[in-house]
Amino acid sequence: MKKEIKQKGITLIALVITIIILLILSGITISTLTGNNGILKQATKAKEETEMSGIKEDVELIKNEEYIKNIIKKNEELTQQELLNLINLKYENSYYVGNKIITADKKYQILVRNDEELTVIVSKYQGGNLEPGEISLDLAYNENVAGVEIYVSMGGIKSYKQYAEDILRDKTEEEKIQLLLDECGCQTLEELLTEMNASSLEEIFQQLGVKDIDELLTKFMLIKGYDQESNEIDVNISGDSGINENINLGEYNYTIDFVTKNGKYNYIATSGKTRSEKEIEITQIDENIDQTNIFEYDINTGYITGIKDEYLISGASLMETYHEANPKFLIYGAPILNIPSEIDGTQIKGISVAAFMDIRNITRVILPNTLQEIEEDAFFFCSNLRCVDISTSVTTIRESAFWQTDIEKLFIPNNVTTIGRGLVYSSKNKIITINCEAPEKPSGWNDEWIYKSYIDKYIVNWGQVKE
Repeated sequence: MKKEIKQKGITLIALVITIIILLILSGITISTLTGNNGILKQATKAKEETEMSGIKEDVELIKNEEYIKNIIKKNEELTQQELLNLINLKYENSYYVGNKIITADKKYQILVRNDEELTVIVSKYQGGNLEPGEISLDLAYNENVAGVEIYVSMGGIKSYKQYAEDILRDKTEEEKIQLLLDECGCQTLEELLTEMNASSLEEIFQQLGVKDIDELLTKFMLIKGYDQESNEIDVNISGDSGINENINLGEYNYTIDFVTKNGKYNYIATSGKTRSEKEIEITQIDENIDQTNIFEYDINTGYITGIKDEYLISGASLMETYHEANPKFLIYGAPILNIPSEIDGTQIKGISVAAFMDIRNITRVILPNTLQEIEEDAFFFCSNLRCVDISTSVTTIRESAFWQTDIEKLFIPNNVTTIGRGLVYSSKNKIITINCEAPEKPSGWNDEWIYKSYIDKYIVNWGQVKE
């Protein structure tokens, strides 16, 4: 009996050990399959890399074919926008995000750089299907104005298309027709057909390029009740960090911060649930872009008076939300200002009072060789402005022209004969080095051209040559 009990005990221990070994082995197997470096992960990664490689090959083929066509037919080079348009046609239901095309399934993004080769980069798209309260940030260049476009995707917000589909799902055909009649101000279908010069609804669909009444009502946003007003951005410019966007959408609150550091633009988006951070190197932004169209100016005096509203960071707006949920907010700004010598035949001679005051995403200003005067407060409180190229044509700089900027080094050419009080001061309390070409202070410079009470914040060198 004792022997039997002993054997049973040994058998039980062996069973337990066997189960433990099996569990360990199964754990190893599961880990091998599903871990970070597991077989399934590796297989998914290999599949994605193959798909991205296929997309890149397709786009390169399109690029080469169109390049040859352009040279033969038009004797012109293929442009970035032309290539983006062709990619958009190639991939059905894809859409633009600046200089990128996002595939319809939101898996991949196709970036086209505006360089000599129109370099194509295919990568995974991170701003896809988001949960309510999540946030994703995407950056793109706008080469036309040397600016940064910020696309902020937010989860939990319905697109108009989704809203319309929910409304129409339970409607009968007669009720849908009634919605159409109500929006068009018609009492009967016959009245609508007469107004549209059509014999049937199908003919109206054909005229408007839609397949049925659902698409007509949705495409032309004829269903009321979509709360567009709740999808607005309140823009606040605050502090030395540059730009701060507070976006309040129902129960979710989102914040976007813009800062400049270490030669880069850093954008940080946060919500109650997630944080997304992207950066663009300032040196990557093309400073030779023609920005003629972005400036307001006085045709009589030839003075720049400011930047058009659509090119200011405060021009932030909700993008079209018809195609997708998690609508993207486009926040735009031109960090480099390359002021032209002429706009529509008018020679640019000066910059008006407070023309660029408080535009805090500007980091560099290039002045033309036709400019003669910079009026007072022209760049006052441009707190991220760190570089100004003063042209040799400038003779007059008025009071506080560069006060509360981020300038650390400034060269003043010999031709500047007049300077007002308080030329420049650092918004971040930095020491500023001013190199003057003149051998000594010209008589036309105000005695307080740098305030004596802040004299310890300046290093002034006379008789210098521009580096």
